[in-house]
Amino acid sequence: MVLLRSFCLLLAALLASATAQELRPEHSPAAFPPPPPARARVVLSEKPALLQRFQPDNAGIRTTFNRLLLAHTLQKSVPEAWRSLVSPKDTVGIKISTAGGPILGTHRAILEAVVDGLVEAGVPPRQIIVWDKHEDQMVNAGYVPMRPPSGWQCLAIIPGPGFDGGKFYFHELAGQLIWGDHDFVGRPEAKDDVIQRLLQSAEKDPKAPKPASGKEPPKKPESPPQVSNRSYFTRILTRDITKLINIPVLSDHDRIGVWGAVSSLALGSVDNHRRFLVESEAAGLGIAEILAHEALRSKVVLHIMDGLVGQYAGGPAFHANYAGSPGLIMLSNDPVALDTLALERIEDGRRARGVIPTGDKAHHLRQAAALGLGKNDRAKIDLVVVP
Repeated sequence: MVLLRSFCLLLAALLASATAQELRPEHSPAAFPPPPPARARVVLSEKPALLQRFQPDNAGIRTTFNRLLLAHTLQKSVPEAWRSLVSPKDTVGIKISTAGGPILGTHRAILEAVVDGLVEAGVPPRQIIVWDKHEDQMVNAGYVPMRPPSGWQCLAIIPGPGFDGGKFYFHELAGQLIWGDHDFVGRPEAKDDVIQRLLQSAEKDPKAPKPASGKEPPKKPESPPQVSNRSYFTRILTRDITKLINIPVLSDHDRIGVWGAVSSLALGSVDNHRRFLVESEAAGLGIAEILAHEALRSKVVLHIMDGLVGQYAGGPAFHANYAGSPGLIMLSNDPVALDTLALERIEDGRRARGVIPTGDKAHHLRQAAALGLGKNDRAKIDLVVVP
């Protein structure tokens, strides 16, 4: 009986121990993500002399950017600063913004300062991928997609790597699919990218430019609209890179207020994005939730706002009548704070020139702040000005 009782006590102790192990917090999934920082920190420099008639001073921009990087990371050298963000084992993606063309798009001087700094920090050039969504916009902005045997890669999602059929964001808003979207049926050859986009525009707008070829392709019979609730993430994010640097520009957007760090990264990373370019809380939530998706959020290490040229109306395409050259560069871990500051400048520019304010269009910034992705309250944003 004594042996039986001892065995029962030992068995009970083992069961209790196993139960305790199962209930320990480290063996349980976290109920909520960690709380966001109480305040946002933005490092900035504003030097109008960095541009003359929209032409950049490349050497001055590089020097200014490197000073900002040191102030942001609190490191003593540029290689140390980059090594605090990435490692030589990483494949680093650099998301640029090219809808604004060569003047309002991401400036090459900033991009090259980033690329050269990464290489100095030990990242092999072949492990650096510069990318945006549309090939024609990239070429227009001066970025020709290529995969050289050595050196950094420059890729367009469409018609390049495309989208990952296994990683998508679902939203109740349904969007009409067009060529280039993952689930669109009847996609043409990749070489027909620009031709197909021009044809689609012409079918909707008789004044749109026609393809510059001797003979127009015959019109295909109309097919029923294709719609989807899914937005697939690019394969660049899901398969190619381990870290991501975002270089948006300072521009307004007529439907969502600001085309900056949040919207250009979120919507530039997925297909079927046009459904979110409307003024509504639901669409704003969609943009914020895409940015919060683990396929994207887990890889971002730095946001660099290229405000060398800023535009307060007519964006994201460049319009000289509504643009200025403040020579502004801002760095932060907080994309919402960057866009909040950008929107502030956009509204100032509109007021100064008698343009109707954007008003309450930037629903995505409020939604992103509510999800803990950053601060949209100006009182909670700390500015560090670097001379």
